[in-house]
Amino acid sequence: MHGINEESTGITTTDFKSMFDRVTNKKYVGFVYYEDLAPASPVLGIPDCRDGLPADVLTKAASAQGMPISISDATGTPNCDGSSDIGINAIKLDEQIQKEYHDSGNQPVILVGYSMGGSIIRGMLAYSQTVNDHVAETMIDSVSFIHGVQQGSYLANIGQVAACSFCGFFPVPPLSSGIVGISDLIHLPLNRPASQELQEGSAWFRWVNSHSSHLPPIPFFNTYGDLRIVAPICPVFGLYGCFNYGDNTSLGDDVVLRGTDEPTDTSAEGGQKFLNGPRGAQNWEFVQLHRYTWDPLYPPSESIALGQAMFDAPEQHLNVRFDMGQTLVNDCQTNASISADDELVLLLNGRANGTPYNCKP
Repeated sequence: MHGINEESTGITTTDFKSMFDRVTNKKYVGFVYYEDLAPASPVLGIPDCRDGLPADVLTKAASAQGMPISISDATGTPNCDGSSDIGINAIKLDEQIQKEYHDSGNQPVILVGYSMGGSIIRGMLAYSQTVNDHVAETMIDSVSFIHGVQQGSYLANIGQVAACSFCGFFPVPPLSSGIVGISDLIHLPLNRPASQELQEGSAWFRWVNSHSSHLPPIPFFNTYGDLRIVAPICPVFGLYGCFNYGDNTSLGDDVVLRGTDEPTDTSAEGGQKFLNGPRGAQNWEFVQLHRYTWDPLYPPSESIALGQAMFDAPEQHLNVRFDMGQTLVNDCQTNASISADDELVLLLNGRANGTPYNCKP
């Protein structure tokens, strides 16, 4: 499942291609959003973006203890931009999982969600558990999140960026310019349902996370980005040594902050962390960490270069789709350093072939 303002590739894949190409014994199905950005293609299995609205979607949402849903989006003129209501797509995903499960002879579905795709999966799980349709616990093999928006993104609330807590960390010009650059790059449609629902503290995340106290006991794997600025402070010209100030302040993946890994939390700053209970053989979370050194005494040109380096980092939210192989995590079994896509290939192949790659807490 792809991110906001992106398009499904149907029965093929381009994002995370180096990873999916190495998963064996699988049938790849790209989830096509309602009002997806992708042009219709019978060959790729992509319908017209105006098709696919679940029947009685408003009634279904209301039956899920008031699941938030955009009425205007559900009944108005379709806008094919990949930014339709998350709740509509969560219900659509629930119904597609049922179809894939039955069409494959009752084979459980492996879900992989990136960015907003993670938000849709979380909504589907909460919806399924709330309406008790047994999809979450019986038709899903496992879930893998890649920089999923679990608790919201500060970038979605672009009008209030100045109020975010980390902005006062240091007067670093690249941060503000980076925020504007990213929003321009992904053409964030601020007036569309998904953009509003992806805001930290939105009604969507409050509903999802308040209905996530009893997630199904299936395997969950999560990866998140952690870009950090390390600022060395050297008192009295370094006579008493230097220490790093700010290493505990994370910028997340430059689009979504870290947040907390508790599924029921709705962090005030949003987040991408997720862990369904304690770490276990098939329940793990991976951090893609990258540290940058910045001295407040650097000339402005150095600060601008730092901002560009962070924007270009493989761990950055937009880049991870194509650069997973350049990011490192600790293997959940050996604790050795390994590329993030190699690790996910181990885990996904284990699930697809019935030979789980078990982590060791």
